[in-house]
Amino acid sequence: FLIHNSFMRVILLQDVPNVGRKNEVKDVREGFGRNFLLPQKLAMPATKETVEKIAREALQKEEHQHALERKYREIAEMLKNITLAFTMKVGEKGKAFGSVSEQDIMAELTTHGIEIEKSWIALDGHIKTTGTHTVPIKFPYEIRGEVKVVVEAEE
Repeated sequence: FLIHNSFMRVILLQDVPNVGRKNEVKDVREGFGRNFLLPQKLAMPATKETVEKIAREALQKEEHQHALERKYREIAEMLKNITLAFTMKVGEKGKAFGSVSEQDIMAELTTHGIEIEKSWIALDGHIKTTGTHTVPIKFPYEIRGEVKVVVEAEE
């Protein structure tokens, strides 16, 4: 009998273990492609049009990613020139009543026209003391920034 080793070219629609990652073009055995990858919607046949479409989408995604990186770097630069001021009630012995949280910092940055996500503010607990504090901001794409926060005692 004759063993038929034919292959088909597919574009992976998601990561497939031991085969490849999403959007990669792979040659797989025809039976594996027709009987598993295509019915499970893990891949689609790689035609000239679909390969070009995936390449265009990848380019658009990359351009979008670069635009976001630029935006985050610009915001990180802007943060260097911003000082956020908060007041806090303080007791007789210097004990603060209340604290400054990520939410407070985020809201105050919004008044300066800067929109960031709460999860980017790398605050170790809330600020519970008066004085000047440097709060690190961890943007996506390994971009780092920091904002100065001044907490004063309320009269």
